Amino acid sequence: KLHDTNRAILDCHFAAAEKIPLDRYEEAVSLCFYSGAYGPECHNHLILRAAVSNWTDQNKHEAFVVQLNQQWESGYAKQLVDVYWSTVAARVAGMIQPFSVTVFDGFPKAFAPHLRSAVSLRLIHEKQPFITASKVMLGGEWSLPKAHGPNSPVFQPRPVWGDSDGQIYYCDIRGGMRPVSTSPSVDLDIAIMTALSMSSPPKSDIIQGLVRSGNGESVLWAQRLLKRIDSQ
Repeated sequence: KLHDTNRAILDCHFAAAEKIPLDRYEEAVSLCFYSGAYGPECHNHLILRAAVSNWTDQNKHEAFVVQLNQQWESGYAKQLVDVYWSTVAARVAGMIQPFSVTVFDGFPKAFAPHLRSAVSLRLIHEKQPFITASKVMLGGEWSLPKAHGPNSPVFQPRPVWGDSDGQIYYCDIRGGMRPVSTSPSVDLDIAIMTALSMSSPPKSDIIQGLVRSGNGESVLWAQRLLKRIDSQ
């Protein structure tokens, strides 16, 4: 009975944290701390709620990022901000219909690679995803499938690139990372390759097609990824 009582108290703190308005992040995350073993998941729910609730409102997203930076030390805050933007990409840019990159004009520069990730997540069933993605990034309205998340049977986030510095969270808070490039076009190719390699099964043939038809930095990334896929 004591165990059940303690669990009920932890559940209560979790539930209370989810009711706190987003502009009171510090108060909400404090309740997450009191939810014991449920604390990390409670915090994940809080970040997810903020991402979805703020939807395409740039000012609200930036205000929440300010709260993250104020609440945590710089290293952890940087990680959380990246997690947050990846969640916005997967749960907002990955879901909105019809889709247009212009909806996110004015968003911080840090969101740009995550926006490319969102596009790639929506194109894993395309026969020519590299070509389609380039067209989507030019603007206009597109009717695209919604992004596949970690619970999808056709998409399984995993460390396909290996662990290294300079990677960003790829799909959302539940897993997956990818490298980035300073070149927008190459970075888009990397995002698409990541989606293809996290597909179940991996769509290595499309990545191999990029190697055969392309050149430059994207091909080097593709060759590196294919070696990892073959070794797994």
